[in-house]
Formats: sequence, structure tokens, C-alpha cells
Amino acid sequence: MRLVIAVCLVIFALAGVQAGESDDIKRLLKAAGQGDAEAQYDLGRRYAKGDGVPNDDTKAAVWYRKAAVQGHTNAQFYLGLRYVGGHGVTKDVTKAVEWYRKAAAQGHAKAREALRAVGKGE
Repeated sequence: MRLVIAVCLVIFALAGVQAGESDDIKRLLKAAGQGDAEAQYDLGRRYAKGDGVPNDDTKAAVWYRKAAVQGHTNAQFYLGLRYVGGHGVTKDVTKAVEWYRKAAAQGHAKAREALRAVGKGE
């Protein structure tokens, strides 16, 4: 009987954590939908990693792009990575370089390294 109670408590505790994550995702979706670049980047990261949402490379790329267009340097860099690997987008090194250059122009060190790695270093 104690084991059953303990298992039920664990299940209820986990359900509470998941509900909290769901509320967090709802807030992020609302902010991202209103054009908040940081929220858009965060959703891209979460979809890329399956953090609180199902792993979805296409959705990750969509949210990264929305933030990247607004000048979010990390989103620009990670969108570039998606183009290099063809994750959620069609593989396209030229587009990757474009996004890396935008991030590098804002001082993103990893974007500069990525440009050197694809032979387009500056």
C-alpha cells in the first residue's frame, strides 16, 4: 500500500512539473507570436532540443528564422548551422554563410569560426 501511495505521489508531482512547463511554453508562444525575438529564439532552441516540446527540426528552423530576421545573433548563427546540416531546411551552404556573416558582423565568435570552417572566413 505504501508503494502505491509513493508511486501516485511521484505521478502527481511529475504531472505538476509538466503542467508548469506547458504554461511556460504557452507564455513563450504568446510572446513569440507578438514578435519577441528572444522568445522566438528560445522556442527555436527548445524545438531543436526537444526541451518541453517535441523535437521538431522544421519548427526549430521557423522560430530561429523569425528571430534571425530581427537581428538576433544567436538565432542567426543557429539558423546557419541548420542550413549547413539540412536540419529542418534544405541543405544550403550559401544561405548558411549569409546567416553566419550577419551574426559575425555583430561580433558572434562562433559564427566567425563557422565561416572559417566553410572556407569563407573573414
